[in-house]
Amino acid sequence: MSPATFKALTSDYVLQRDVVTGAYVPRGPGLMIKKLLHNNVTVELLGHSGYGGQNVRVDLANNLTIAYMSNALKNRQYSNNDK
Repeated sequence: MSPATFKALTSDYVLQRDVVTGAYVPRGPGLMIKKLLHNNVTVELLGHSGYGGQNVRVDLANNLTIAYMSNALKNRQYSNNDK
């Protein structure tokens, strides 16, 4: 990834209410930015939550990436008998 692309992905974020969860989450262009306090050290995570429950978080300072995959979306066709 070029430095310009990385800068574009990690800058110009805003704090706004998530319409699904109601949480106030800092968001950039496609990424969420979250600062956590761990062992008296502030850790900044970049990540993205997918529509189907997938989740990825990146800790650039500690060279760590965590990914969670799920198939939360179910494909179901409804009939007129479903009430």
